[in-house]
Amino acid sequence: MLLRLLFLFTTCLLSLFSVAQTVVYPYKIKGHLDGVGNGKVYVYFYDKGRSGDLRIDSTDTVNGDFVFSSVVAEPVMAYLLAKSEYYSPGSTNFKKQPRLQFFIENGYNINIDGRYGSLDKAKVSGGMINADYARYLNAIQIVNNQLEVLVDKMKLADANQMKELQEEQKRINNKLLEQTERFIKQNPGDMLSVWLAGNILKERITAQEECYNVLMPEIKQTSWGKKLGTQVSANKTQKNGVKAPDFVRKGIDGKDIYLSGYRGKYVVLTFWSSWCAPCRTDNSQLKAMYDTYKDKGVEFISVSLDKDLDQWLQAVRADKLNWPQINAFYKDKDGKIAVSYNVKALPTQVLIDPNGIIVDRFTETQKLRNKLLTVLK
Repeated sequence: MLLRLLFLFTTCLLSLFSVAQTVVYPYKIKGHLDGVGNGKVYVYFYDKGRSGDLRIDSTDTVNGDFVFSSVVAEPVMAYLLAKSEYYSPGSTNFKKQPRLQFFIENGYNINIDGRYGSLDKAKVSGGMINADYARYLNAIQIVNNQLEVLVDKMKLADANQMKELQEEQKRINNKLLEQTERFIKQNPGDMLSVWLAGNILKERITAQEECYNVLMPEIKQTSWGKKLGTQVSANKTQKNGVKAPDFVRKGIDGKDIYLSGYRGKYVVLTFWSSWCAPCRTDNSQLKAMYDTYKDKGVEFISVSLDKDLDQWLQAVRADKLNWPQINAFYKDKDGKIAVSYNVKALPTQVLIDPNGIIVDRFTETQKLRNKLLTVLK
């Protein structure tokens, strides 16, 4: 009897553990904005939990007071705009005001206190990342002030003065990037450091990699840290002579397409989308190139960045693309193929040699055509 009771107790425990789920506590944004009255406040950000789409939340204000509460899939950079009751209905002037930039994290109460027309100066408290962001803004305050003064000068400058001011702008921007890099290296355990490296330093490939390398291991394992690691690896594919990242994806016909399966042939990997007008124009040129080179040791693979699969399929049929077609976002919210090849513009074409090494990247189809003529001589 005792053994039976023990068995039943153990079974109940296992059942409890099997259905247990991580509790996610919502964030709460509470604020007051002078000059808004009974208006409206908007918070918007890109939400990974909604396929990375732009999420816009809004709420009415009561004498300038407002409250938001919800959850996010991961910490996000968010923006806040306000519409004052003192503007006429339908006015879009509120969209032209400086927006407030801050971070949202689940489980934190975030307080915002500001004034309509200067939202970017509002005081934000609550959340670890917002606290770190305040420290960062303080560290770059002098440089930021210099940029603001310079922007005001540029508004009044003539053509001759503008050239000199643009050079000054480059100098100040470089100083800002240097200070950002210093902040990251001094704070390798902060989540904000990951965000700064991934966004502020995204055009400084070497500095970005150096900053990633100094981050604490636990920070690298966060969702932001993993994205930054992917970006650092992807940056290397911008260089010719490096190995092309392999992938496996279902083609439009349901068959597996994997890059390594094309060893021994040149591969033209082209990134496009149905909504990209230059891409659709290029498709006719690519079709002519495919017909010319398909029997000469060259394979073509098109990677669509369409999130709407129906629009993608319609475009493939309309453009009569008869070579392997895959979609970067099919069963992959992050579009890892495009990320791994560091695609920043559409169309982008990558030429890969028979050994799987990147020969070159192109954003102009004619240059791809010229390169093929060279390598196939």
